[in-house]
Amino acid sequence: ISDFSSRDFVLCLENQLCKRFLYTGGGFIPSALINLSGVTFLHIHPGKLPEMRGADCTYWSWLLNGRSAGSFFFMECGIDDGDVIVSEYLPIAQINDVTHTNDAKTLYRAIFSFYDPWVRSYILRRAIQVTDEFNTFNRHPQNSSLSMNFYFMHEKLQKVALGRFQNST
Repeated sequence: ISDFSSRDFVLCLENQLCKRFLYTGGGFIPSALINLSGVTFLHIHPGKLPEMRGADCTYWSWLLNGRSAGSFFFMECGIDDGDVIVSEYLPIAQINDVTHTNDAKTLYRAIFSFYDPWVRSYILRRAIQVTDEFNTFNRHPQNSSLSMNFYFMHEKLQKVALGRFQNST
């Protein structure tokens, strides 16, 4: 398949016995897929929903809360929209001092290659526990009046956010 709108991909989804899928990528899933009859997509977001939607939420969580958070939810159209199953702050994890590097892109990639998977795996483990191994889903609608959309963070602000996180451990 070449993309989400591929007819072969849609047929593959429709022909699966289990119609619940974990979406692990970033960005949007086309509404045509979200609205497939009987098909649901679940997603793990590295921010506390509904308060923190959008991009770079690992960094935004550090900057605004001094710690990481994550959420597990049913995807709907829109930025991190859908009923929430798990949304919580994570235990404080120590990251050795890495703010001394001048290469912000390398640091950014390292956080999203090594730390972000820990956040997502922690929330996935919690979701497995809370849902009794995906057998029981207690869905909580999001209150959009509590939401704020966040966008990709500037490199200088990323260093401030990481420093705030490191000082909280």
